Amino acid sequence: MRSFFRRFASTHADHPPNAVQDAPFSRRDFLLKGISKDDRGLEIAPFFRPIVSKVEGYGVETIDVLTTEELREKLLNDPTLPDHFVDQIELVDHVGSASEIKNVIQGECEESYDYILSSHNFEHLPNPLRFLKDCEELLSVDGQLCMAIPDLRCCFDRFRMPTELDVWLKSFYENKPEPSPYDRFRAWYKRCNNIDRLEHGVSDIILHPNPLRTLQTAHAELCQGLADQNRPYQDCHVSAFTPTSFRLLIKECNALGLIRLDVVEFAPTVGNEFLVRLKKVMPATPFTSEQRRDLYFEMLAELNSGVASSLSSRSLQAAC
Repeated sequence: MRSFFRRFASTHADHPPNAVQDAPFSRRDFLLKGISKDDRGLEIAPFFRPIVSKVEGYGVETIDVLTTEELREKLLNDPTLPDHFVDQIELVDHVGSASEIKNVIQGECEESYDYILSSHNFEHLPNPLRFLKDCEELLSVDGQLCMAIPDLRCCFDRFRMPTELDVWLKSFYENKPEPSPYDRFRAWYKRCNNIDRLEHGVSDIILHPNPLRTLQTAHAELCQGLADQNRPYQDCHVSAFTPTSFRLLIKECNALGLIRLDVVEFAPTVGNEFLVRLKKVMPATPFTSEQRRDLYFEMLAELNSGVASSLSSRSLQAAC
């Protein structure tokens, strides 16, 4: 399998969302809709593929857990990445975790950013609701949070179920600081080889393609993590989404009064990701039980889509 960073680079190309579009779809144009170079922005962990850059003249700042020099060293030590990518690394303005974005950006007044950009970062956050609340406070009245998020159906999360509201609430109310051993177990024990593919046959998917990441080794790592109280921060996909499951979570949090952000526009899945733009919505957009029910059914339909062939009843009986 390709390295994470090579896959990360491949997601930053522009693709048409579907065949019926007359004009070619631009990922970058969607994420930068309504944004000018004069606006003040913040991009989260762009590494060597920033959506916007200071060199282009954008008034953008960056936040990352590593300094600029540490990022350069990391890239040069990765044999799967060309060394010349080091010149594309954006200078880091704020060093710290996006999970504590408001605390990291010290001395800044609220409502100071016109936009916040995040690409393939949100799913890694141990406390997504806290991140959303921090972004809400940092964004100007008409500011927007623009994100590219992997669709679980098109990546190695294919067999995971979408993250649900109770998981977000538990992380928020317990002020969860980092991914737990259970998060890492969840991210690894059903991992598969699916990359950038929504349509696939059952036989195309290989469960546990990495022999070092089987059900048994994932469980052993879980037990070790639970026993080690001084374990280092270990990254993983903490959350998993389909486009509808993400919109559902945002609307449920909005309906509970936990955030004022709501999805104002989204682009359907292309490659392995979908795109969303969120803004402050005041008063909160009404969200009826019927609308909530319909989104749950839409999410279930998404989970059932994309499988080009199915197991025979004989195979299912053998599996049972």
